[in-house]
Amino acid sequence: MAITIRTISEAFAAECADIDLSAPINGPTLGKIKDAFAAHPVLLFRGQSLTPKQQIAYSRKFGELEIHVSKQYLLSEHPEILLLTNERNPDGSRISIADGGTGWHSDLSYLAKPAMGSLLYAVRTPSDPKSAQDTEWCDMYRAYETLPDDIRRRIDGLNAIHVFNQDLNPRMPPIDTRYRDKHTSAVRDLTPPVKHPIVRTHPVTGRKSLYVSIRFTVGIADIDEKEGAELLDQLFDHQRRPEFRFLHRWTAGDLIMWDNRCTNHRAVGKVAELPNIRRMHRTTLSGDSPY
Repeated sequence: MAITIRTISEAFAAECADIDLSAPINGPTLGKIKDAFAAHPVLLFRGQSLTPKQQIAYSRKFGELEIHVSKQYLLSEHPEILLLTNERNPDGSRISIADGGTGWHSDLSYLAKPAMGSLLYAVRTPSDPKSAQDTEWCDMYRAYETLPDDIRRRIDGLNAIHVFNQDLNPRMPPIDTRYRDKHTSAVRDLTPPVKHPIVRTHPVTGRKSLYVSIRFTVGIADIDEKEGAELLDQLFDHQRRPEFRFLHRWTAGDLIMWDNRCTNHRAVGKVAELPNIRRMHRTTLSGDSPY
């Protein structure tokens, strides 16, 4: 049966049905998925059954894979996969970032060459829906396109400062060490602050989007710090509007791939408490400089 694609949130998200991502995918079908990915920056595939090796193989059809800087959270024998789970080691220590990224962000925007895309696969979800942690995406195309004209003129040509270290971000709460680690000096050395355009032009679609996030963007380069903070607050308030957002409630076997160049996302809901288990595997597509 040929793959079918159904829009599920404006033109922003779509569901791809009638396809098994663990099986070989022919050229025309892959081409249809890539076309859908350009048209819909969030794609949902339900009912999948993927080994880590199969998820990696499918992900590589879209580009090279990034190895996350948090090495302690990579899947053993498959470092291309970042583990997101509330499971623990026998001694009670964490084996992943358990909170899944609760602040709006675009993956790896703190790198000089940020991630192009991400693929998140639900291996196991809590049986108790009250213990679920779901994911929400924001359409940064529409966030940009609906800005007042004077704001669009004001941000044209400006660069924002992105950092990985949450302690350097006044808009984020202090790190809760139950769910996240303080960054080591080695990680800080690998992730110095970087600058990226506030307005990013997509290399495939040619559309412009906002490229800032509450989690990783801490300032605007070459303007007064107070003025930059006020401008960022305006942008963050605008992009949080409900009409730009799509919420997905995870079921085991779901895989969602998204385009980090024109979306933000965040984890929503409480972190599952044991014995309820949430286990997700993420692969990340390497990207290019936004300039």
